[in-house]
Amino acid sequence: MGALIDRSGRFGAKQVILATHHRTLRRSPLASGEIYEDANARYSDITRGVAAETEVTLCDIRRSFEGLDDDQLVKMLLPEQDSL
Repeated sequence: MGALIDRSGRFGAKQVILATHHRTLRRSPLASGEIYEDANARYSDITRGVAAETEVTLCDIRRSFEGLDDDQLVKMLLPEQDSL
């Protein structure tokens, strides 16, 4: 991510905004064995760290979803692709 931020500046970007991912209800394992939602949370943590280190703007969508329980989330999220 840091390299992409550096590159964007070299190509004329005036501002970079990094965004975290919202919480999901996906709790199935990925091919790596890691639970999807655990990987999603890890990505958001990494994104927060990169934003702090590089002093770019952070849009922390995940924080907005953290106080919601599963019943609230199910009303807000699209169904998983394989269940459409």
